[in-house]
Amino acid sequence: MQKRIWQDLVKLLVIGFSVAAYIFITIRLIDFGQWHLIGHTLSFSIESLTLLLTLLVLWFINLFCEAAKWQVLMRPFISMSYLTAWRQVLAGTTTAVGSPMRMAEMVGRMVLLPKSKRLEAAVMTTVGGAMQNVVILISGVLAFFHFPLPVMSQVIKDHYFYILTSSIIILCGFAGLLFYFRDKIRYYIFRLAHIRRNVIFIALFWTSVRLLVFIFQLFLWMRLWDVYLTFSDYLPLACLYFFFITLLPSHILIDMGIRGSIALFLFSFSTDQTPLILLATFSLWLSNVVVPTLLGGSVLIKQNTIKQG
Repeated sequence: MQKRIWQDLVKLLVIGFSVAAYIFITIRLIDFGQWHLIGHTLSFSIESLTLLLTLLVLWFINLFCEAAKWQVLMRPFISMSYLTAWRQVLAGTTTAVGSPMRMAEMVGRMVLLPKSKRLEAAVMTTVGGAMQNVVILISGVLAFFHFPLPVMSQVIKDHYFYILTSSIIILCGFAGLLFYFRDKIRYYIFRLAHIRRNVIFIALFWTSVRLLVFIFQLFLWMRLWDVYLTFSDYLPLACLYFFFITLLPSHILIDMGIRGSIALFLFSFSTDQTPLILLATFSLWLSNVVVPTLLGGSVLIKQNTIKQG
């Protein structure tokens, strides 16, 4: 009976996050106010088609890197094919969108694994996310030396109340989870300590490559929408952009608002094409979040996760 209750809770959790993801995407698409610029800006030239084709290739490379990283992280616990890792990454994207700080990403990945391996999946999802944050933060710190100090202080000043309240809530939540699962956490820290170093290094490699893909994607989206920046000017700004959206805890209802405001603040130092900057960052979000979320939803349905648990 208790087992059945937990199965029902898992199904409800997956359904809830999936529905929240689709609702969130629908609201963002409706609220986006720059749709009219697409028809005025996009031209069916050889350059535009080349950019679109390159962006499509980068989209696949982006998911390839994350799936390869996930496959490596789970290797000490379970052997999985690349296709299986790909599907779990997509499913995790779907459940992540409907949760603050992408904290439910582990749910989508866990439910496609055997029950005996789900706790490992939760731990390694957290480890993988921490790796991504560390790589992004390091790149942001390095880029910071090319940018004036008032930028960071101004962004923090603009969002100080949200940063403070969100940080307190998240820290309290983590503290509660750490206390509740303290025995299991000790066990998995012991397990993690025995993971071979090459696993960590390979995962960090794929994480770094993925950040480079993000940077090139945004650059090409800007070029597609006629925002022309030299790559030398763009690179530190892009690193700072990803640094800030990683540093600031973004809730689903204002995620795009924060991303847009940070992009405008940073890139307006080099260009005054404000609406086109928003269009570029929105396009990046559309390709890297919306499309994988929709695909992940189909993966969850095909696997009968919602019907069978």
